[in-house]
Amino acid sequence: MKLTYNRESSKEKWTIMQYLRDFDLMTAFAYALRESPTELSVENLLDIMGQLEEKGIYKPTSKKPQKGEKAEKNINTALFRSVQIAWYMFGYYDKNSNRRKQKKFVFSPLGNLLLDNIEDKAKTSKIFLTMMFSLAFRQQFSMMNRQFNLYPYRLLFQLLKDPRLEGKLYSDEATYLLMFTKTVDKQIYEDLVEDILEVRRMTPKAKYELFKQNEGVMALAIQEWKYACGMLQSANIVDWVVPKESIGSLAQGETTKRHAKNPTKRAYKMDYISVRSDIDAYLAKLLSNYP
Repeated sequence: MKLTYNRESSKEKWTIMQYLRDFDLMTAFAYALRESPTELSVENLLDIMGQLEEKGIYKPTSKKPQKGEKAEKNINTALFRSVQIAWYMFGYYDKNSNRRKQKKFVFSPLGNLLLDNIEDKAKTSKIFLTMMFSLAFRQQFSMMNRQFNLYPYRLLFQLLKDPRLEGKLYSDEATYLLMFTKTVDKQIYEDLVEDILEVRRMTPKAKYELFKQNEGVMALAIQEWKYACGMLQSANIVDWVVPKESIGSLAQGETTKRHAKNPTKRAYKMDYISVRSDIDAYLAKLLSNYP
């Protein structure tokens, strides 16, 4: 390996939100939030979830209802979704200097533009891609250390357009190398490409054994990468090819101390993403202007 990667802790890798990986569901929540009072009160958020429930977009799952009863709406679901849309650059929280006032969500110009064109999939994919180019690490919602200083999606899409990688990025390359990259310059980028090509020459079995060395951290990385791929695929930005067969599984939960009380198995597969042809020309312009 040309570069050094620290995989000892989940705080050493990129943190990607896991609340939603469906672009339409995320934008439906964002649109309903914009059309409602902007205060993020329990009453307003539960009202938004009720609107989405009536449209068949949201199903309460917080508690298993007794026979003849309805499931309760979980306020945490709404709060997590507001965090998700902030993470994806739809806007930001205005906490206000007056502590007695309720925290508000303020939509960004691009967030408003996307919601104004919510029915036009060709436009929303380009607007959302532009929003991704503004997302920087370290981010306020992350659990990463302060050494992170880069635009992750700019780096991701630069790799996807690098002819040496043939327009593909496999999940194991992203989770083993890319997600542990903290900063980048021209030399680091060249070394990263070389490391990706080195991993690509390895057999799946050999790579799986490497993943097992930091099993809990790598299992979490795989899970978070699935959310990133799912969001980009559902936004019509990338194609995501996922084979049925797995190389093996990794246990998440023992070393990361996150999510499940008992370890959860995450499948290690040879899936990959590539840029959709209908977004390719616009992506080239973004990379040219915002490297």
